[in-house]
Amino acid sequence: MIAQDARAAELAALDADLMGQGAPLGPGATLATPAPVDDTKDAREFIDFVVDSLAAAWPWLNQIYDQDAKARLTAAAAPVMKKYDFNLDTLFATWGAEVRLAAVALPLGARTWLGVKDYRAHLAAEAAKAKAEPEKAAGAAVPAP
Repeated sequence: MIAQDARAAELAALDADLMGQGAPLGPGATLATPAPVDDTKDAREFIDFVVDSLAAAWPWLNQIYDQDAKARLTAAAAPVMKKYDFNLDTLFATWGAEVRLAAVALPLGARTWLGVKDYRAHLAAEAAKAKAEPEKAAGAAVPAP
């Protein structure tokens, strides 16, 4: 009997965790109805989130995605997000950890790639300069006929 009571308490605690509440629902209890999603506001917040995240790597994106561009994109995205029942609540409830990782890792990855690209260009320029300097020195050492 004690094992059954302990198991029942464990299941009740699991129910409470799954429901996001401090106590399990009792008989006849109902969950609160979630507030309706404002599709336009949600679309704008999503667009702001994406642009802000990417602008960490490419700051010039803020010049492209100015307030007017974001407003036009929001107007186009909101109906699509509504059609597919896509909103920030469901995105973060399902993929929150992955989205947060992407928001940090992608800009860092982009900056790393740009840094490697710049470094390779620097090495190529130095190699070309080093190759040209001995040719200039050899050309200057040859007396004119």
